[in-house]
Amino acid sequence: MDSVPSSGSITAEGDIHAENVITGIQQKVTLIFHQPFTLPPDLIRLRTDYLTYLHGSSRYLDMQGIQQVQQVTHPLALTDVYVPLKAYVGHASAAGRVAGNRVVATSRIVGYDEAPLTGQRWRTYTLTDFTQADIERFVTQWTLAFARSIQGDTEPARQSAAQERRDLLQAIFHNPSVERLAANPLLLTILALIKHTGVTLPEERIKLYELYLQTLIESWNRARSLNHYPVGESMRYEETVQVLAPLALWLRQENPTAGLVNRAQLERWLTDYYRGDEWRLP
Repeated sequence: MDSVPSSGSITAEGDIHAENVITGIQQKVTLIFHQPFTLPPDLIRLRTDYLTYLHGSSRYLDMQGIQQVQQVTHPLALTDVYVPLKAYVGHASAAGRVAGNRVVATSRIVGYDEAPLTGQRWRTYTLTDFTQADIERFVTQWTLAFARSIQGDTEPARQSAAQERRDLLQAIFHNPSVERLAANPLLLTILALIKHTGVTLPEERIKLYELYLQTLIESWNRARSLNHYPVGESMRYEETVQVLAPLALWLRQENPTAGLVNRAQLERWLTDYYRGDEWRLP
């Protein structure tokens, strides 16, 4: 089966009318943000290829971060994004539709209950923390895949992967604090990358958190790009933390439960912060 990379906690097997979905999203973005939204010229061909791809059967459509819809300030945002998504998946008995496609929609746990994807064709799953066996399996597969990407499918690559596997598992299971963090798939991946660079993992959990934060900040613009080229300017660790620390405190003060605010609130806070004594911007 042809597929595009996807991962998620909510899956659905069904059909999808690709052109209606993309056209609908284009219309909804225009409505929500009160300004025209059109695809850039260099993406027209990609749009055509993608529509052709999705009109076939046995395809994957990945929709990530649906909980972020709730953070849009327009009151119609939830219904205008969720309702079309549910409608285009359709019902199992719908006639004249191409069956076999799969839709994967992902969401953080926080916020999903406000507008869950319900219906007989949707199945909801929650990703749980890794067990010790899960960690060992992930590390085994990750180190081998990483070594092969550099050295090819060779004996030296397998030997290098085996050594890195032993070192990484030793670092994880030697320290209970590190092992607790490694139960999170994202944090385990970052941990593996940090260890691969030869950095000795700190014993104190707070120092390990700082190492995580530095890695995320310095690699974020590249990591969030599908082609691994930086998106936007690189972020300096010290300057970014200088802003993130008071911002994180304010988020928890405003919303102690979820730490969420809407876009307008965030923009007001950032404007006041950068115009304050620390930066004195106009």
